[in-house]
Amino acid sequence: MDVSTAGGAVFITVFRLIHIIAGVIWVGAGITLSMYIEPALKASGVDTSKVMRALYTKSGFDKLMPIVAILTTVAGLVLYWVVSDGFSSVDYMRSGQGTVLGVGVVFGLLAFGHGFAALGGQSRKYIKLVKEVGDDPNSEQQDALHTLEKKLMLHGKISMWLSIIALFFMAGARYMGPLISMG
Repeated sequence: MDVSTAGGAVFITVFRLIHIIAGVIWVGAGITLSMYIEPALKASGVDTSKVMRALYTKSGFDKLMPIVAILTTVAGLVLYWVVSDGFSSVDYMRSGQGTVLGVGVVFGLLAFGHGFAALGGQSRKYIKLVKEVGDDPNSEQQDALHTLEKKLMLHGKISMWLSIIALFFMAGARYMGPLISMG
């Protein structure tokens, strides 16, 4: 794609905005949940299970996260395809900037894959169980919910760190790339 044309510039701008805005929501939600909401709930002594059930079944969170993950990933891959000339520019891919960006892409894909496979799988099991047990689970059902909630929190943290690493390398590629090229 010729990004020097007006149409190419608009294309790149639209995809960069999609990538950045969706990425901010994706990474920001992960950080907010893992580093602030989860610890605050644990420290407050409230029934965290009720909060988790509401978050996953009444807020739309379970629908938002896959959407922003897909938008971020697809837009990012399109942008990477453009800057790497269809993944064929060996010169770019071997450059300092291309190398750093490539590391970010790998971690972004790991975050996406983990989010869909591990975190998404646990989320689907959790939502199904919440719908089955309703608002008043018995002790056995509550234990099953707590087990899934712990898995959600663990996988949420893993996805959060993978996405933070991806963000660090992608955002820093322009600035770290020349440092690598000098070495």
